Amino acid sequence: MREITEAGRGSSVEAPRLVYKVLRPAEWAALQRDGRFAGSPDDRRDGFIHLSCWTQVQGTLDRHFSKPDDREVVVAAIPVADIVAGLRWEASRSGALFPHLYAEMRAEDIVRDYRVVRAADGNYSFPDMEPV
Repeated sequence: MREITEAGRGSSVEAPRLVYKVLRPAEWAALQRDGRFAGSPDDRRDGFIHLSCWTQVQGTLDRHFSKPDDREVVVAAIPVADIVAGLRWEASRSGALFPHLYAEMRAEDIVRDYRVVRAADGNYSFPDMEPV
């Protein structure tokens, strides 16, 4: 893994091999159809595509995909090496560094996808451990 540093903060983390984008079914369908994705309405508002590390996905699901009609999502895995030119690590929730993509996401960069369904109790269940 490569070391990455957030400018101006002096903190660093090791870059993971993969980062993840949580997509609603319509967004996933559009990405598959068009071969690219310019971002959700929140992404476009913020000027970048919000991504997560594996350990951040559950929090992203809980915080941003909890509307009543958010019953299923697709979590797309993207190799950092394929998007490094447009990738920045920036502080977000509680100062944690999150990957942000300042470019369109391309379907060809996705190496794996996971369909995640909310349980009857309203919670998503996403594995703690990243598959090898």
